[in-house]
Formats: sequence, C-alpha cells, structure tokens
Amino acid sequence: MTTLMGIMLPMISRAHTHQLASDGIPNIWKLFNLRESPHFQDPLGRADPFCYPTELFVGREAEVRALLTGIASAASSRQAVAGSAGVGKTTLVQQVKAEALRAGYWSTDALVPIYPGDTTDAPIVRILGAMYETVLAMLGPRLEYEEAGREAKQLVRTFRVASGGLTLGHPVVGTVGGTRGEQVVTPPGVGLLEGPRLIRRLLTLAEIEGARGVLLHLDNLEHLTDADERAAAQTLRGLRDPLFLQSGLHTIAVGTTDAVHGVLMSTPQMRSVWATPMILAPLTAAQLDALLAARYHYLVHDESRPVVPPIAPDAVAILYTLYQGDLRGTLRALDEGAQLLLGYGAAGGTAPLTYPELASVLGQRYRTELTTSLDERRLGKFEALTATGGKAWTQAELGGIWQLSQSRVSRLARDLVARGYLVVLPRVTGEPGRYALSGTSRIIFQGADRPRVQQAF
Repeated sequence: MTTLMGIMLPMISRAHTHQLASDGIPNIWKLFNLRESPHFQDPLGRADPFCYPTELFVGREAEVRALLTGIASAASSRQAVAGSAGVGKTTLVQQVKAEALRAGYWSTDALVPIYPGDTTDAPIVRILGAMYETVLAMLGPRLEYEEAGREAKQLVRTFRVASGGLTLGHPVVGTVGGTRGEQVVTPPGVGLLEGPRLIRRLLTLAEIEGARGVLLHLDNLEHLTDADERAAAQTLRGLRDPLFLQSGLHTIAVGTTDAVHGVLMSTPQMRSVWATPMILAPLTAAQLDALLAARYHYLVHDESRPVVPPIAPDAVAILYTLYQGDLRGTLRALDEGAQLLLGYGAAGGTAPLTYPELASVLGQRYRTELTTSLDERRLGKFEALTATGGKAWTQAELGGIWQLSQSRVSRLARDLVARGYLVVLPRVTGEPGRYALSGTSRIIFQGADRPRVQQAF
C-alpha cells in the first residue's frame, strides 16, 4: 500500500461563481436557495430563538411514544437511551422533553452531565441545580418568593466555583450542560444530606402549580472510561432511594450502549428500578433523506424559488454507509465537503455535489490531518492496520498486527478513537470488544471509489 506521508490529492474545481450576501459577505448556501447550512449538528431546542426548532425532528415516532408512555404510566420513572455515538440519542430525548412539556410535565433543554471522578455530592447538587432551573423557567421571579427556591439556589451556589459554571437566576434553555466545569468545595455529605430534601420541596411546589411531574435528562455517560463507569455506578446507586425514587421525578439517561449498561445495569439494585435501556438503531437512509428535506424546507431563502439539494442523494447515501449510521459524522462530512466545494458552479446556478467530488476534497483534508496529527511511529501502525483489509479487530488481534503488548495496544487504540480514526463497536455479551475504522478513515483510504451502497449497520 502506498504510504500516506506527503501525498496530496488534486482539488476538484468548478467555474468560480461566489454569490455574495447583501453586505458583501459570501453566503455560499444561497447558491442552492438556502439561508445557511442544512448539515448542522446542534441539538434541537424549543425555547431559545437561536436554536433550531424541535419541529425539525424526523423519524423515531415509535421511540418517542415509548418513552412518553413510560413517563405517563408511573408516578416516578427511570429510563435510558443507549446507542452508538452520533446516532441521535440526545436529539431524541430533546424531542421527548418537548412533547412532555406540552403534556403538562415540566422540563427544559438543559442536560445534567455525569463527570469522571464525581462523588455522590457532585451529581446530586448538579441535579438539584437542574431542578431549580426547571422550576425557575416555569415560575420565573415568583420562585424567589418561595423558601424552597431560595434554599436550593443557595446550596447550589455554595457548591459551585466561578469556572464557567452556570449562573443561577436565569432559565437554562437551549444549552448543553456537559461542557462546563464545576468543582465541589463544601464538606462531603452536605449535598446528599440537603439535596434530596430540597428536590422534594421543589417537586411539591411544581405539583401545587399544576405540573404532572418534572423530567430531567442525564447525559455524558459515554465519556466515562471503564474505571469511571464502575465509580459512577456506585455513585448513582447511592442516589437510588433518596433521589431517583422520589414521586414526581422522571429521569432519562443517555449514553453509549456499553456506558449505559456499565453505569445503570451493573448492580441488582439499579436494574430493579431502571427500565431496560432502549437501544437506538441508526436512522434508515430514507429517514435521513426526510431529515434533510425538512431542513431544506425550513432554511429556504426565497419562497418563490425551489431549493436545490447541495449534495446529490446518492452521495449522501454513500457517506452515510461509510459512517455506519453515525449521523453526526455524516453531517460533519457533508458540511465540510460542501464548504470546500460550494461556490464552484456554472454562472446563475449550480448542481448537487457528487460523491467523487466530495470524496476527493475530503480525502485530501482528512489525509493531511492524519499525517500531521500522528507521529511517524503511530502513523505506521495505523497504516499496517488498514493494510489488513479487516472490518473489525479485537485488542488481541490489534496486538498481533502491531506487535505490541496489551497495555500499549490499549493506549494506542484509545488515542486513535479519541482522534476519530477508530470507533469502538457495541459490545456483544460474552465476546471481546472490537474496533473498526471510522467513516473518516474509510474516506481517506477508499478515495473517490464509489462503494456499493447498502445499509449494513
């Protein structure tokens, strides 16, 4: 196989016809009668005017109905959504929260993250903060006149240090909570002692105000290592009775299949109160087409003219197959390829971009990123892996290919996963974990060849 070092593919070009916005700033999407990129990856949100609306949610009707049924059928519920990274888990739960809000439950767009190294106090105060923000979003300034609201606000403030954390006093809507740092600074045990009591008082207040319950969203489970999963399982087990079983509280947790099972299903105590996780399958190719069609309709620039799809449908299908149902990765590749190529078309219009065009420019970009992000030793190991023609490898098989010890194989594999060149496949019970090439790696090594499109994931 030809080495990757120093290879550059030629950039495909078309006749250059940049279209300018009214203020002189290029807006390449107007070539296709769109206001902006339809390949965004932002979670849908219902309350923030800068978020894309939940009305753009496509597919998953059965899954939404099942989760809502679990909420409405119990005074307190604990459900989980599991699946591969990028499959759309968070978007699904955001839609469930929007539907639950319309049905009389209280919820916001905010997520409650679980971080590596969390002690029992940290997540319970984080959950209390989310509860406070939810009630505040519904009651507004009136909450300041309630003793429970003032106490909750004070306890959460006591636990937080100004390091990018939330600023209490304003509803948290349209944000992702898993990206902000927090630090516990009060004596251990205070959160576990006071948190459940204040959560109970806020739940009671919500019920008095007419809420059918409060729905919270636990996230970030997929960012925990095996050791973190074991610690998080013990931490959340300690919150089972004082927190998760409280009447009126409904919880949905989200993470990869391995993480959800490792954190929520690893002890009899947790399995007895958490519903069997919903394993989310990737969208079908037809559902992906419908998702993009909904976005084209929402983002149309001039209602008197039709939208031209920026990417040819067969090119979308090929990329989606390469990314094995990873919606986030597919949208990223579509957007990056389009950004590199859009604006190069015949005067007065353009045609949808084809797969060979996308694959050529994406292959060049991703190949350059690969050769500059990996040193020569790691790059050689990765090339040796791709030369085998295998579809998936266990750690033992990687050790044989790389001629490395198990500990060094584990470190190198984790590094390649973190950089986006390998993915961890869902674990099959009783079998060792496996690694596979990511969609990005497949684009690098496959080039502009058109693979046979089949949804094999």
